[in-house]
Amino acid sequence: MDRPRQPLHSRDNYIYPEETPREYKKFIGIIIGTLLLSLLLTFGRGWGVKYLFQDFVAAFLIFSAGYKLFRLEVFSTIYKSYDIIASRWHFWSYIYPFIELALGANYLLSNGSVELDIFTLLIMGIAVYSFIKQPHRRSHIQYACLDTTIRLPLATISVVESGLVFIMTLIVLLFLQH
Repeated sequence: MDRPRQPLHSRDNYIYPEETPREYKKFIGIIIGTLLLSLLLTFGRGWGVKYLFQDFVAAFLIFSAGYKLFRLEVFSTIYKSYDIIASRWHFWSYIYPFIELALGANYLLSNGSVELDIFTLLIMGIAVYSFIKQPHRRSHIQYACLDTTIRLPLATISVVESGLVFIMTLIVLLFLQH
Protein backbone atom coordinates (compact mmCIF):
# COMPACT_ATOMS: atom_id res chain seq x y z
CA MET A 1 0.00 0.00 0.00
CA ASP A 2 1.28 3.45 -0.89
CA ARG A 3 2.19 5.96 1.77
CA PRO A 4 -0.23 8.85 2.24
CA ARG A 5 0.78 11.71 -0.03
CA GLN A 6 2.03 14.94 1.46
CA PRO A 7 0.23 18.04 0.26
CA LEU A 8 1.73 19.74 -2.76
CA HIS A 9 1.70 23.14 -1.11
CA SER A 10 1.99 23.84 2.58
CA ARG A 11 2.19 26.88 4.80
CA ASP A 12 5.94 27.20 4.26
CA ASN A 13 5.45 27.55 0.46
CA TYR A 14 7.55 24.55 -0.52
CA ILE A 15 6.43 21.72 -2.75
CA TYR A 16 7.54 18.53 -1.04
CA PRO A 17 8.91 15.63 -3.05
CA GLU A 18 7.85 12.04 -2.77
CA GLU A 19 10.68 9.61 -3.50
CA THR A 20 8.91 6.38 -4.32
CA PRO A 21 9.76 3.73 -6.91
CA ARG A 22 6.71 4.85 -8.88
CA GLU A 23 8.09 8.40 -9.21
CA TYR A 24 11.48 7.09 -10.35
CA LYS A 25 9.77 4.84 -12.92
CA LYS A 26 7.92 7.83 -14.34
CA PHE A 27 11.18 9.77 -14.63
CA ILE A 28 12.96 6.85 -16.29
CA GLY A 29 9.97 6.56 -18.64
CA ILE A 30 10.46 10.16 -19.74
CA ILE A 31 14.14 9.49 -20.44
CA ILE A 32 13.31 6.32 -22.40
CA GLY A 33 10.58 8.17 -24.31
CA THR A 34 13.07 10.89 -25.20
CA LEU A 35 15.54 8.24 -26.37
CA LEU A 36 12.89 6.60 -28.56
CA LEU A 37 11.95 9.97 -30.06
CA SER A 38 15.66 10.58 -30.69
CA LEU A 39 15.99 7.24 -32.47
CA LEU A 40 13.05 8.13 -34.72
CA LEU A 41 14.56 11.53 -35.48
CA THR A 42 17.95 10.03 -36.22
CA PHE A 43 16.58 7.34 -38.53
CA GLY A 44 14.50 9.94 -40.35
CA ARG A 45 17.36 12.38 -40.78
CA GLY A 46 20.18 9.91 -41.43
CA TRP A 47 21.81 7.48 -39.06
CA GLY A 48 24.98 8.20 -37.09
CA VAL A 49 25.99 7.94 -33.45
CA LYS A 50 26.87 11.64 -33.38
CA TYR A 51 23.42 12.50 -34.74
CA LEU A 52 21.71 10.19 -32.24
CA PHE A 53 23.48 11.95 -29.37
CA GLN A 54 22.65 15.38 -30.79
CA ASP A 55 19.02 14.45 -31.41
CA PHE A 56 18.73 13.14 -27.85
CA VAL A 57 20.24 16.36 -26.47
CA ALA A 58 17.86 18.39 -28.68
CA ALA A 59 14.75 16.47 -27.62
CA PHE A 60 15.73 16.46 -23.96
CA LEU A 61 16.46 20.20 -23.88
CA ILE A 62 13.25 21.09 -25.74
CA PHE A 63 11.17 18.84 -23.48
CA SER A 64 12.83 20.24 -20.35
CA ALA A 65 12.42 23.84 -21.50
CA GLY A 66 8.75 23.21 -22.29
CA TYR A 67 8.02 22.12 -18.74
CA LYS A 68 9.91 25.11 -17.35
CA LEU A 69 8.10 27.55 -19.63
CA PHE A 70 4.73 26.04 -18.73
CA ARG A 71 5.25 27.13 -15.10
CA LEU A 72 7.84 29.87 -15.60
CA GLU A 73 6.99 31.90 -12.50
CA VAL A 74 7.19 28.89 -10.18
CA PHE A 75 10.37 27.68 -11.88
CA SER A 76 11.97 31.12 -11.59
CA THR A 77 11.18 31.44 -7.89
CA ILE A 78 12.68 28.08 -6.98
CA TYR A 79 15.56 28.28 -9.47
CA LYS A 80 16.78 31.51 -7.84
CA SER A 81 17.07 29.68 -4.54
CA TYR A 82 19.80 27.31 -5.66
CA ASP A 83 21.43 28.40 -8.95
CA ILE A 84 24.66 30.35 -8.51
CA ILE A 85 23.92 32.74 -11.38
CA ALA A 86 20.17 33.19 -10.79
CA SER A 87 20.71 33.88 -7.10
CA ARG A 88 22.81 36.91 -8.06
CA TRP A 89 21.06 38.02 -11.28
CA HIS A 90 17.36 37.19 -11.03
CA PHE A 91 16.68 37.69 -14.75
CA TRP A 92 18.75 34.54 -15.41
CA SER A 93 15.99 32.38 -13.90
CA TYR A 94 13.57 33.74 -16.50
CA ILE A 95 15.82 33.38 -19.54
CA TYR A 96 17.31 29.98 -18.67
CA PRO A 97 14.39 27.97 -20.15
CA PHE A 98 14.60 30.05 -23.34
CA ILE A 99 18.33 29.32 -23.55
CA GLU A 100 17.61 25.59 -23.18
CA LEU A 101 14.94 25.85 -25.87
CA ALA A 102 17.31 27.69 -28.22
CA LEU A 103 20.08 25.14 -27.64
CA GLY A 104 17.68 22.26 -28.31
CA ALA A 105 16.33 23.89 -31.46
CA ASN A 106 19.85 24.60 -32.68
CA TYR A 107 20.84 20.95 -32.23
CA LEU A 108 17.67 19.85 -33.98
CA LEU A 109 17.98 22.23 -36.93
CA SER A 110 21.73 21.93 -37.54
CA ASN A 111 24.42 19.30 -37.67
CA GLY A 112 25.91 20.76 -34.52
CA SER A 113 29.10 22.71 -34.21
CA VAL A 114 32.02 22.93 -31.84
CA GLU A 115 30.81 26.34 -30.66
CA LEU A 116 27.33 24.98 -29.89
CA ASP A 117 28.83 22.05 -27.99
CA ILE A 118 31.11 24.32 -25.95
CA PHE A 119 28.25 26.70 -25.09
CA THR A 120 26.05 23.76 -24.06
CA LEU A 121 28.85 22.37 -21.88
CA LEU A 122 29.22 25.77 -20.22
CA ILE A 123 25.50 26.18 -19.48
CA MET A 124 24.99 22.60 -18.26
CA GLY A 125 28.27 22.61 -16.32
CA ILE A 126 27.16 25.69 -14.38
CA ALA A 127 23.83 23.99 -13.60
CA VAL A 128 25.56 20.86 -12.27
CA TYR A 129 28.03 22.95 -10.29
CA SER A 130 25.14 24.83 -8.65
CA PHE A 131 23.81 21.58 -7.20
CA ILE A 132 27.20 20.43 -6.00
CA LYS A 133 27.97 23.82 -4.44
CA GLN A 134 24.71 24.32 -2.57
CA PRO A 135 23.33 20.95 -1.42
CA HIS A 136 21.59 22.37 1.67
CA ARG A 137 19.27 24.54 -0.44
CA ARG A 138 17.88 21.80 -2.64
CA SER A 139 17.23 18.75 -0.52
CA HIS A 140 13.54 19.40 0.22
CA ILE A 141 12.37 21.16 -2.92
CA GLN A 142 10.38 19.31 -5.57
CA TYR A 143 11.09 19.92 -9.26
CA ALA A 144 9.30 23.19 -9.80
CA CYS A 145 7.61 22.62 -13.13
CA LEU A 146 6.33 19.09 -12.89
CA ASP A 147 3.95 19.74 -9.98
CA THR A 148 2.10 16.43 -9.61
CA THR A 149 3.54 14.72 -12.71
CA ILE A 150 6.78 13.63 -11.08
CA ARG A 151 7.26 14.36 -7.41
CA LEU A 152 11.01 13.82 -7.13
CA PRO A 153 13.46 16.21 -5.48
CA LEU A 154 14.65 19.05 -7.65
CA ALA A 155 18.25 17.90 -7.28
CA THR A 156 17.52 14.44 -8.64
CA ILE A 157 15.86 15.61 -11.84
CA SER A 158 18.08 18.62 -12.50
CA VAL A 159 21.36 16.82 -11.91
CA VAL A 160 20.29 13.96 -14.17
CA GLU A 161 19.00 16.39 -16.80
CA SER A 162 22.04 18.69 -16.82
CA GLY A 163 24.53 15.89 -16.22
CA LEU A 164 23.16 13.72 -19.02
CA VAL A 165 23.21 16.59 -21.51
CA PHE A 166 26.70 17.58 -20.34
CA ILE A 167 28.10 14.03 -20.73
CA MET A 168 26.51 13.42 -24.13
CA THR A 169 27.72 16.78 -25.44
CA LEU A 170 31.21 16.12 -24.11
CA ILE A 171 31.30 12.74 -25.85
CA VAL A 172 30.22 14.33 -29.14
CA LEU A 173 32.81 17.09 -28.75
CA LEU A 174 35.71 14.80 -27.81
CA PHE A 175 35.05 11.64 -29.81
CA LEU A 176 32.45 12.15 -32.51
CA GLN A 177 33.35 15.48 -34.16
CA HIS A 178 34.51 15.08 -37.74
